[in-house]
Amino acid sequence: MNRADTAYRRLRREILEGVLPPGTPLPEVESAERLGVSRTPVREALGRLAGESLVEVSPRRAARVARWRPEMQQEILDLRVVLESHAAELAAASIGADDLATLGRLCDEGDAVVAAPTVDLVAFAENAREFHLAVSAATGRPRLDAMVHGLLDVPAVAARYSAFRPEDFVRSAAHHHELVEALRAGNAPWAGHLMRAHILAAREAMRIPHRDSADVDDSASSGPGEPAG
Repeated sequence: MNRADTAYRRLRREILEGVLPPGTPLPEVESAERLGVSRTPVREALGRLAGESLVEVSPRRAARVARWRPEMQQEILDLRVVLESHAAELAAASIGADDLATLGRLCDEGDAVVAAPTVDLVAFAENAREFHLAVSAATGRPRLDAMVHGLLDVPAVAARYSAFRPEDFVRSAAHHHELVEALRAGNAPWAGHLMRAHILAAREAMRIPHRDSADVDDSASSGPGEPAG
């Protein structure tokens, strides 16, 4: 691993864990000294992080950790509820053995993260992201997949998961397993309902405001095709 990769990985983890909060300036000289590298690797790392929307870069000022206001996070989750529940329904109709194997592997990896004495928030966030991207990819709809990618590439920042209680992590992992069951069964209504409830439950656990509290249902453990609750 070269120095640019090292700087990138460390800065990325610090941002995702909330060590570097939104709005924190990231001047090249100070960052290089803190990380023990020269300015060039830091500049490369900041460019990569800007490409992931984790850092904001301006011509005449120091880079800074991207800011995401609560209403922006709310809008992103509102869109995810609509698009990803639709994606789950489509995936149920066309998913193949390879996609199911990928989702099963991600479930197992997620279980291992949740079972640790202390949940690694970055590992949990990245596993969840990969799972949701795999469901989207299984639709075979490039435009829908690109839209879901755009929403999941926005830094929902792993620090948000610090609001999760132990039972929230367990519930999230259980939702992933049940989603795989619904997809394997080819039951589109079940899969769509589960995905919707799964995202709404995560939003509730993260304490992100929502427009209609009556619309939130964090129980996704109903049987195939049944309304949760």
